[in-house]
Amino acid sequence: MSCLSRAFSILFMTCLAVTAVAVGGAWGRVNEPATESAPAPTQLAISRPPASADPSPSPIPTPLPGPISSSASMRSSGVARGADREIVVSVSEQHLWAYEHGRLVAESVVVTGRPELPTPTGSFHIRTKYSPYRFVSPWPKGSPYYYAPLWSTYAMEYQSDGYFIHDAPWRSDWAYGANVRGGSHGCVNVPTAEMSTVYHWARIGDLVVVQS
Repeated sequence: MSCLSRAFSILFMTCLAVTAVAVGGAWGRVNEPATESAPAPTQLAISRPPASADPSPSPIPTPLPGPISSSASMRSSGVARGADREIVVSVSEQHLWAYEHGRLVAESVVVTGRPELPTPTGSFHIRTKYSPYRFVSPWPKGSPYYYAPLWSTYAMEYQSDGYFIHDAPWRSDWAYGANVRGGSHGCVNVPTAEMSTVYHWARIGDLVVVQS
């Protein structure tokens, strides 16, 4: 081989080597598949309040220890006047009547508040209805008025300070004068069967008249 041919051959081999190094080094893995995928788009979290463990917890009544006076005119028991729908409670007679357009739809014996915790008299309206309802004593243990938590099947609040018309399945004395012997804490107690009728008939906003 001539010197010129040998020189050309050496130069050609040198160029191939340089090309191989460049491809394998600086441009390495250009033909290899990607080993990491592109990050997924970030999903924004939507904040929501935590779900309540009890979706419809029973409110705690807070009856006042004393009477609330009212200047509303009283009406005689058994006579409905002036309202399309009304519930009349007589403390002196320990009785309840429910009227619709002057027609008697239900009546029942009741037990009202004991002498030291009397049921307030006056004109009110049904504010809320609950079935069932858990009553919790606002008085502490040791108080003569304290009572353990009690469940009522039907309860209707008619006065914003926590006065209710409700059934009292724990009560056994419904005879006349039971309010003096062992009356309620101010609410109007009604036997469960009769209270069921009144509760399912009554509507929010119905007039309630409690007379002495």
